[in-house]
Amino acid sequence: MDIFLTGRIVEADEARHDDRVRVVVTTGAGRQFCVGAELGDITAPPAGVSLDDLYHQNFGDGRPTEPDPLGPGRPALAIRTFEKPTIAAVNGAAAGGGFALALLHDFRIASTRARFTTSFIHLGLVAEMGLSHTLLRTVGPEAAMDIFLTGRIVEADEALALGLVGRVVEHEQLEKAALEYAARLAAQPPQAVRLVKRTLLEASDASFVDQLGVEWPRQVDAFAGEEARKAIDAFLERRRGSGRGGGAGPGR
Repeated sequence: MDIFLTGRIVEADEARHDDRVRVVVTTGAGRQFCVGAELGDITAPPAGVSLDDLYHQNFGDGRPTEPDPLGPGRPALAIRTFEKPTIAAVNGAAAGGGFALALLHDFRIASTRARFTTSFIHLGLVAEMGLSHTLLRTVGPEAAMDIFLTGRIVEADEALALGLVGRVVEHEQLEKAALEYAARLAAQPPQAVRLVKRTLLEASDASFVDQLGVEWPRQVDAFAGEEARKAIDAFLERRRGSGRGGGAGPGR
């Protein structure tokens, strides 16, 4: 009975086909869980290059021959439909695509240092990776609208109250708690576990693929617009002024 602990999504495909692996646990390698795209890499694309082009150049097979209606929804779908149980051990900030990544998991255990934000609205952007689908179904329409439109930070205690996470533990206990729960799941009959998960996903995610196809084209359009360009440039200017580096983190 093996438990698969990974900080890299790409390794999950290996776990999919290894019968010794019964549960996947995802956590951040550093102080943050995941804060989405590195904005510094995408603020000055060559003329005529869209967000869809940039995505495929960095993460796909080069320039697409035509716009991809799913974009990062393709790896998101692979995680969402993973047949084995998945646990997100949220050890810090989960922003933008990182927030979406956490909600793609079946279970979320958060450290007291965890914090969540959609962050897209601050950059003049919308949702991706199925976040409009998963967040709505997790917290309900009003709370989802609030979290999206304000871009505010949801701290760990509020995340628990909203149902974004199932459990909050002291930061130092996070890995232990996640692995103990993973071991409990891994002890169950594997075929029955896969069938139960598949049944529940079919019942709750009937329109998930459709929603992925709605999100990405809108994100590409938003990125190409003047609002997003001004918002992203302003964000980078603030970051340069504060001396911060790294990816796009959450902000109030």
